[in-house]
Formats: sequence, C-alpha cells, structure tokens
Amino acid sequence: MVLLGIMSRLRWIRQVPSLVSPKTLSVIGTRPMSSLKYTKTHEWIRPEDGTYTIGLSKFATDSIGDVVYVDLPDPGTKLKRGESFGNAESSKATSELFAPISGTVEEINEAVRDKPSLLNKSPENDGWLLKMKPDSSTTSDDLMTGEEYREFLRRDER
Repeated sequence: MVLLGIMSRLRWIRQVPSLVSPKTLSVIGTRPMSSLKYTKTHEWIRPEDGTYTIGLSKFATDSIGDVVYVDLPDPGTKLKRGESFGNAESSKATSELFAPISGTVEEINEAVRDKPSLLNKSPENDGWLLKMKPDSSTTSDDLMTGEEYREFLRRDER
C-alpha cells in the first residue's frame, strides 16, 4: 500500500513539467508564497504590523542577473502607488523599482544597499528593499497572490 502511494506521487511529479516549464519553476521557486502579494512589474509586498515590507521578486532578480547597485529612497520619502522609487542595476540591465502602494518610506534595507548581491541570494526574504507605512486609503487587495503571480508568469512566458 505504501509503495502504491509513492508510485502515485512519482507519477504526478513526472506530469508537472507538462504543466509548468522548468524555467518558470526555477525563477519563482516552489515554496508557498501565501503572505506575499505581487505586482505586474515584479515587486512583492508583505504586510507586517501596520507597515508593508517591499522587495523585488525572484523572477525579476534572476532576469536582470547579478545586482551590483541598488538605489533606494531615504526614509520619510512619500511615494504614490506606481511611482518609481529607485533602481536595481546589474551588468545586464537596470530595473526601475515601483511602489506597489502609496505611503511613506519608514526604513530601507541598508544591508542590500551595502551588499546588492543579497538581492539575488534572498530576494523574497533578507533581500527586501524597504518598509512603508501605508496611506489610510491604501489596500493591497488588488495585487496578485503567489498563485496568481505564477499564472501571470506562465501566461507572459508564452
């Protein structure tokens, strides 16, 4: 019975490549992303105790290559949703960063500013970019969940 269960799982795993390309899986990972929401410009946002932590998705960092410089706004800077707040530069490209919500920058990740490669090593954890206090009217309800973002990447890949 146990062997039957294992064989059934292996059969399912063999079917996965037909559902998801290896390229997409490698850049978005396979871990659950339940607390993160995503934008179409590949920023992510995570609510934390009245603030939002913002970063760049693994897909984006893998796409631009090894990040060598990150330009971030100063704390206290007010941003409007969709407004550019900085850049992530690599030898391949410069990627403009956009605010997924309106609010005030509370904190920036000095570790990423000092060591930009952290953005490639841990883009959705230690490589966060900034923390914002949202405007009272701000909501992240219309941003994509992890599953919706995966589907967005699949559609965009075609």
